[in-house]
Parts: sequence; C-alpha cells; structure tokens
Amino acid sequence: MSPFDAALVANGGAPYALPRPASSKAAWRATKRWLYFFHRWTGIILCLFFAIWFVSGVVMMYVPFPSFRAPERIASAPPIDWARVKVGPDVALASLKQATFPSEMRIGMTGGDPIYSFVTKDGRRAVSAQIGAEIRSVDAVRAGAIAAVLVHAPVESISHVDHDQWVVTGAYKKMAPFWRVRLADAAGTDIYVAQKTGEVVQNTTAHERFWNWLGAVPHWIYSRRCGSIRTHGGMRSCGRPASGCWERSLASGSDCCASGCPSGTSRDRSAPIAAG
Repeated sequence: MSPFDAALVANGGAPYALPRPASSKAAWRATKRWLYFFHRWTGIILCLFFAIWFVSGVVMMYVPFPSFRAPERIASAPPIDWARVKVGPDVALASLKQATFPSEMRIGMTGGDPIYSFVTKDGRRAVSAQIGAEIRSVDAVRAGAIAAVLVHAPVESISHVDHDQWVVTGAYKKMAPFWRVRLADAAGTDIYVAQKTGEVVQNTTAHERFWNWLGAVPHWIYSRRCGSIRTHGGMRSCGRPASGCWERSLASGSDCCASGCPSGTSRDRSAPIAAG
C-alpha cells in the first residue's frame, strides 16, 4: 500500500489534503463567507427582477406600449378640405430651402387647417397649405384646439413636457418639446402635440397608462431614472432611462454565478466520498 493510499484509509476514504497555515485558513474562511453572502443576496435581488420582468412581460402581451402610428393617424384623420389648400406641395417644399428631397412628405388637417408635413435631414417641419408659411412654433391654445378637434372632446388641462414615460425613445427626442393636452373624455385621453410643428406625435388613455405602469415601465426599467423628477407647468416628468442598464443587470447576474463557483467547488471537495 502506498503512503497516499494509507492516508486515504486513515482519512475514511476522503481525499487527504495537506494542512494549510492558520492564516491561510482564516483568509479562506473569510473569503468564502463573503462569497456566500454576495451569491445569496445577489441571487435574491435578481430573482425579484426576473419576477418583475416575467409579470410585466405578460401584461405587455395584452396591453402594448402606447403609440400613434400611421394606421391610427390615418384612421382618425378628418377629410382634407381641398377648398382651403391654396399652396401646392412644390411651393411648400421650396419655402424650406432644402438641398435634398425629404424622406417623408404628406398633407393633412391639423386643428381644422390643411398642413404639409415634411421629414427632412434637419428634422420634422410643417408648412401651412393655405398661406405657404412655415410653422415654427405652436402655443398652448393652438395645441389644445388641435387635440380637441382630433378627439372631439373639450380640453381639461395643458402642460409643457420635454420627456416623460410615454415619449421616452430617441425618436421623440428629435421632436421635443411637447404640449401634453388632457381631454375631458371618458377614456382620459392625453394628446402630445409637438411645439415646433403642431404635429400630434403620441396619444395615451387612462387604461393604457395604468397597465403600462405594470407592464412596459418596469419591464424596460423606465422608472429607474424617475428619481430625477423635473416639473414643467405643474407636470411631473422623469428623465429617459439610463443607457447600459440591461448590460449592468447582465453583469450582476454573471458576477452572481461566478461567485457561486468557488463556494460550490469547495463544498463539493469537502464532502466525503461515499464508499462503493
């Protein structure tokens, strides 16, 4: 029998390790204690995040994030009053003095007036189809009239908004700031009107806002930046979500898994080998 086999027999069949210095043992015990602590509590916190993401994802399956896309815009658009169109699209486009052709060009009724809307490399621009003048700003009264004509309901309140939970993406940043017009209708509709052009860019209802606070907002971690709340015209609005939030969450999860490897390995090695 070799000395190693004799050591195994003396140790009850478990692998025999050379004794470590007392300082090394104390350091290793302290390290393992912190690894266990970090692994346990990081896992608990991430499990809460996973539960939130799961439940909020289920909500998003049935109540999507509010949007005012082309199909809805076309369906709600009133017929164009061609008798009031006095300026052709070529004249309206020439008034903008653009070197390149716009990527989007359309005409529609905005607040009862025919308006040309253009998407150029400099952003969104609007020109009156009656007088051919570019619309450079829209005040709160005009924004209220635009929203009231669209929804067919009286105005309840009007607030200035740079960004909030419902106009939070980069596409809205190019169109900001907005007038948020709340209508006194049964649905509790909010209409967002671009202050630069008078274009309606977003609409939400009380139903959508309630369920998205349980769905899209926690799922995409929008509320993470709501600690820096700004007030504009009496409205509380929060900043845009911080970049890299998902990356930091994944990194935390990876650290949690990595911290479990040494502790799990040490526990496995310290367990006695069952006799065959």
